[in-house]
Amino acid sequence: WRERGEYAAGKTDEDYLSLALTAYPTKTITGKVSDIRTAVLGGESVYFLQVEGSKKYFRITASQAENVIILNEGDEVTITYEKASGSILNATDVK
Repeated sequence: WRERGEYAAGKTDEDYLSLALTAYPTKTITGKVSDIRTAVLGGESVYFLQVEGSKKYFRITASQAENVIILNEGDEVTITYEKASGSILNATDVK
């Protein structure tokens, strides 16, 4: 869009980045990992984490949070994820 001059009047890269970062409100959940599933999708390692007490899975790639590679069931985590509906939610960070 930028290369084609499709900025809205007076908008900058920072304006669009700010909009992108606020378009999906985030929430956090903290708890012990109760299940870990993995898949390779489009050549990328994807981890699906479930936290005790939640029926939802939180999806994150290894490139987003390298520490997921060494997580084990029972490890304490804090997951930041995009607020949405569904049984699999997009995580943005795992600590």
